Order: sequence, then C-alpha cells, then structure tokens
Amino acid sequence: MTHYYGFIVLLLLVSCGGKSDYINSVEREHVRRNAVFIDPTISPLNAVEITTFKGLHFYQADESFKVNATLTWLPQIGYIDMPQTGGDVEQYLQTAVIDFELKGKTFQLPIYQNEEMKIKRILFIPFMDLTNGKDTYNGGRYIDLPYNDHRNAVELDFNHAYIPYCAHTVRYSCPKVPKENFLKIAIEAGEKL
Repeated sequence: MTHYYGFIVLLLLVSCGGKSDYINSVEREHVRRNAVFIDPTISPLNAVEITTFKGLHFYQADESFKVNATLTWLPQIGYIDMPQTGGDVEQYLQTAVIDFELKGKTFQLPIYQNEEMKIKRILFIPFMDLTNGKDTYNGGRYIDLPYNDHRNAVELDFNHAYIPYCAHTVRYSCPKVPKENFLKIAIEAGEKL
C-alpha cells in the first residue's frame, strides 16, 4: 500500500507547476486514472497484473484538442449489435451524432449508449484516428461525455480520451469501434501506449 501512495504523490508533484487551471485539471484526471489501476479494490487488473503495472501514459495536455461541438439527437428507434473484442455482441443505441471542427477540418462522429449509459446519462464516443497502432491502442479509444439535458452545444475534449480496459487485461471485452467512427486526423491527446 505504501507503493500506492508513493506513486500518487509522485504523480501529483509532476503535475504541479506554473500551468493553466485547465492543464492542471487534465493532469489531475490522469493521476486519478492511474490511481484506479493500482487500487486493488477497483482496479480492472488482477493482483498479479497490478504488481507489474508501470502506469498509464498520456499525451501532454493540449487545449487545442478541446473543441466546441454540436449534438444532433436522433430518434430512439432501435438498437444495433456492436461486436466486442472478446467475440460477443452487445446492444447499443445510436443516440446522436456530434459535429465539430479540429485543426481546420470538420468531422462528424456517431454517438452511442447502452442501457447502463442511458441510466447514468453518459454518451459513448468510440473513435479511431491516425495514431492507432503507433502511439495509441490499435483498437481505438473512447470518450465518455456526461449530459444533464438534451442541449445541442457541448464541449468535446480529446484530452479525456482513454484506452479501453481490454487493451490492458484479457479479463475485459470491449466494444469495437465502428468503421463510421474513424477520424482521418492524428488525435495526439488523451491516453497513449
């Protein structure tokens, strides 16, 4: 347990300094994510995997990857089968599409929810980009976007993109990113390998 607290203190010290409040908040989230992985009560890793865990890695926080976006909510018609990395299939509803501009280009991504996400009011944004298989997991990354109402103007922050648990341990099966969710740009933000 001493190792756990020492690791957290070290990460907090590294993330301090003359940085903006935004950069500090992103780095605190990175510390929190690392803490989850080494806490045996909530970690996706088993006890043996925790002992060999070297920490999650992230791109340097970059505010240019935080963009204003527009949600278009879709009729709640029916669920689609989303293949999982473990070979199974789960039901997801395509809830919305999100339109945004990044680095001078316009993009659109489909957004999904399963039943648990609907209850927790989280929009699930899986995506692949030009960093996959190089700096990031070849299966893509995810963003969870909380919402309180059905507003159309939202903030999409790729600094909070994360690699799914199935990239860290075989104990998890994760949704495969649909081909419609491929971005022809390098998203050098968020979690990397």
